[in-house]
Amino acid sequence: MSGYRAGSAGRRGRALAVAAGVFCTAAIAPVALSGAAHAQGTCTTSGNTTTCTFAFTGAEQTFTVPNGVTQADVTAIGGHGGLEGLGGVSGGRGAQVSGTLTGLSSGQTLYVEVGGTATNNGSCYPSSLCTGGFNGGGNTHFGGGGGGASDIRTQSRTVPLTTTDSRLIVAAGGGGAGEAAQNPCPGSPGGDAGQPGADGACGGGTGGGTGTATQGGAGGAGGGGTPSGTPGTLGTGGNGGLDTGGGGGGGFYGGGGGGNINPLVTPAGSGGGGGGGSSLVPAGGTGPTVTSAAASVTISYTTQPTVTTTLTTSPNPSLFGHPVTLTDTVCPNGGSTTIPTGTVTFTDAGATLGTAPLSPGGGDHCAQALLTWSNLLPGNHTLTAQYSGDAIYPAPAPESATQTVNCTRTVTGSVASVVATGESTCVLNATVHGNVAAAAGSALFIGNSTVQGDITSFSGTLVGVCGATVSGSVAVYGAGKFVVIGDPGDDHCAANQINQMVALSNNTGGLELVGNHIGRSVAVANNTGTGPFPEDNRPEIEGNTIGGSLACSGNTPPPTNDGHPNTVTGARTGQCSTL
Repeated sequence: MSGYRAGSAGRRGRALAVAAGVFCTAAIAPVALSGAAHAQGTCTTSGNTTTCTFAFTGAEQTFTVPNGVTQADVTAIGGHGGLEGLGGVSGGRGAQVSGTLTGLSSGQTLYVEVGGTATNNGSCYPSSLCTGGFNGGGNTHFGGGGGGASDIRTQSRTVPLTTTDSRLIVAAGGGGAGEAAQNPCPGSPGGDAGQPGADGACGGGTGGGTGTATQGGAGGAGGGGTPSGTPGTLGTGGNGGLDTGGGGGGGFYGGGGGGNINPLVTPAGSGGGGGGGSSLVPAGGTGPTVTSAAASVTISYTTQPTVTTTLTTSPNPSLFGHPVTLTDTVCPNGGSTTIPTGTVTFTDAGATLGTAPLSPGGGDHCAQALLTWSNLLPGNHTLTAQYSGDAIYPAPAPESATQTVNCTRTVTGSVASVVATGESTCVLNATVHGNVAAAAGSALFIGNSTVQGDITSFSGTLVGVCGATVSGSVAVYGAGKFVVIGDPGDDHCAANQINQMVALSNNTGGLELVGNHIGRSVAVANNTGTGPFPEDNRPEIEGNTIGGSLACSGNTPPPTNDGHPNTVTGARTGQCSTL
């Protein structure tokens, strides 16, 4: 090519040869680069904010959204257009775009494409950067290639943009410079991102158009009717006309390639510069602005510090009717020194026992919530604690613990009769061939058992009958604590089959009679007090099938069926007339 620069005749002869299509009559296709996923960029963490910077690698990179992150702040900078090799005229600058990506999900893969600047493929002028940069820069041969765009997308670049465009942010690349044709006519600068390329000097080819939000930039017209640059397309800049115009910059839509030099005038006119690509700005984002900074993508996200929660119960095992203290300890992770605030909700197999506030305690920078509960029925209970979280710490998964509740005396197997004395008696998985009677001051629990006589409790404490078959009647008088005769709901007490009568009177700790099949009449009189759960603020008589009458009187407050009517064969009277 040195002869082309030596004198007027030499330059003219080469110009005519270019016009005739002797040199590079086919445009050079973009260089194929690997689409394999690479490691994430360089990440640094300061406080709760992590910033990952991705530099140009010439291939696709990936970013995995961390747990708990739903949005990230991003900045993308596109690649520069290439300079042409004769006069060293520069290409256009890339764009910078910033914004916030929302709606992200934990574990989601984002694909990061950092645009490249144009390069020399070995067949250009030695100082010409003719091959378009990675990710959409247009090509030429004697001018400068377009700069590649930088973007983040939700699908790999192996999925063609013509099929689906999953890009979330795009910073366009600048256009490449057009070739200088003959002194004193210099090359034509490439357009900055978002700008058209410059027209060729001395009546040469026109500059390529800029990409827009809906289409690629138009190719610049060739000088003197010679070949024009190709238009930009979705994501890709156009090629320079007959390989002398500048390549278009990549972008959301690529810029057009510059038009061919004009060999039909003296001195010959220069090739047109390539147009810059268009950018995609996320909603609420900023830019595009033009920058001389190197192409890159930066992703920054903030994570809330986490906590570890530990649920303990004491005593464990406990005795029926005795209080159990549930303690949930909440401690920050990762060196955070802010003491957690908020509340903890305690449940028993899904039924809420209560909510307690956190107070400092349990260790350095830790807090604890305590709840005391005295109404766990005998057996094993899966207790859980759910921390609410606060402005600093997100709510973690619930913690659980198994609590065992025993009686001071347990009766199993086949027995003639049972007299419950002492603090508490459990009749579990037993067959009682006679009566079960609880003495004054004793707690009684009957579970999954058959009683072939009556069940009676006089001036006892707690009384629970769950999942039992009773041939006779059930009578509970003067219990000082909760009485539950079936309640498959919050009390987790299976319904019963009771063949004779049920009489409940003068009990002062609340009562439930729920879901049972009762062969004869039910009488509920002069009961007061409330039970342990929030809805136990009055006697509940609901969902029973009663073979006789249902009579209620003197209860304070009056009973309710809680929206679940009873099926009653006989009359409904008194406070239970509508139940």
